[in-house]
Amino acid sequence: MAHLPPLPRHRITTWQTHNTEKDINFAIHIETGWVIYADIDPSYFLNSPLLLQEYHHCLEALRDNSEEMDSAEALEWLTRPFEQVVEELTHYPSPLRPGTDATLSDYLYAPHVVCQLRAVNEHLQPLRMTSPPQLRTTTPTAIRVEFLTQPRRWTKAFHPDDVRIPSQQWDPTVASLDKVLVTNKDGTTTACHFKKLGYWCQPREENPELTVLKNLALARKTAQNGHFIRSLYGLVRDKSQPGYVGMLFNWIDSKGMMSEDLVETAAPHVREKWATQIQDSVRKLHQLGLVWGNPGWNCVLIDQDDNAWIKFGNGFLLDWIDDSKRGTVEGDLQGVEKLLRMLKMGDS
Repeated sequence: MAHLPPLPRHRITTWQTHNTEKDINFAIHIETGWVIYADIDPSYFLNSPLLLQEYHHCLEALRDNSEEMDSAEALEWLTRPFEQVVEELTHYPSPLRPGTDATLSDYLYAPHVVCQLRAVNEHLQPLRMTSPPQLRTTTPTAIRVEFLTQPRRWTKAFHPDDVRIPSQQWDPTVASLDKVLVTNKDGTTTACHFKKLGYWCQPREENPELTVLKNLALARKTAQNGHFIRSLYGLVRDKSQPGYVGMLFNWIDSKGMMSEDLVETAAPHVREKWATQIQDSVRKLHQLGLVWGNPGWNCVLIDQDDNAWIKFGNGFLLDWIDDSKRGTVEGDLQGVEKLLRMLKMGDS
C-alpha cells in the first residue's frame, strides 16, 4: 500500500473570542500560501453533547480561563478536523510565484476557503461555505483613510505589492512577520518591521498607537534627534478600499524585550545606560506634549548594540501602573520608576 505524502505544514495563526458570545473565529494558514477561514458556534452542534462539552473547554482555554485544557491543546482540537481540507488544497496550484520573494499581498490577501466547523453525532466536520460569513478574520482590518488626519503630511504609504518578504523570513504559518523589505519610490530598499492592524482596531477611527506615532512624526524626526523611540516609517495601503491595513517601523535588530533574563545578564554599566536612555526618551515625549502610555518592560526593545528603545502599542501589564493613571504623564512616571527598580537603578 502506497504511503500518502505528508500534509503541508499548517496551523491556526489568529483567532478571536468574545466575552459574551460563544463562537470562535480563526484562520489556518498553510505553507503553500492558502488560508482556511473558519468559525464554530454551539448552534452548529447536533446530537453531540460530548463534543459540545469539549468545545466549551476549548473556548475557555482560548479565553485563558480553563483548567481542563491549555491554549495549545485548544488550537490542536480546532485544527485537527481540517486535515482533509488541507489535503484537498494541495491539488490546487500554489499562489506563490516560484523564484520570487513573497509580498505582503501574498500574506494579507492570500487565496482562501471559508468553512463552518460543525458537529453531527459526535463527529466534527468542516462545512465549506459558498459565501463567506461575516467574519472579521476574512479580510485585513483596515482603518479608513478619511479617519486619518492628512496622512501624507506625516508619513508615507506603500502598496502591499511593494513590500517584500525575504525568502528566509517567509513562513505563512507564523502569526506575525519579522523583517520586510520596502521598495521606495527612488528604487532603494529599506528594512522594516511590519505590524498588521489587529482585529481590535475600529475601521472608523484612528487607533491609539497610530495617533501617538502620528503626533510624534508631526512634532519631530525621532532618529535625527538621537532619542531611542521606535518610529513609524510608513503605512501599508488596503488593496480593496481606501484605507490602511498595517504599519511599517524602522528596523531595529533587537535581542528582544527588556526581560528579567536580559537585565540579570547585563553588566551594571549597560543597565545604567538603559535607565538613562529610557528616562531621556520619556522626557522628550513629555516635552512634546505626548505620553508613552504603556510604560512597561514589554514596550522596551534592546538592540544588538545594547540600546534601549521604547515602543508603543503592546498591552498593559497587569498591576504595573494604576488604572486611573493609564495614558497620563503620571502613569508614565510611575511605570518608569518601576523600570528603574527592575534595572536596580532606583529604590528597592
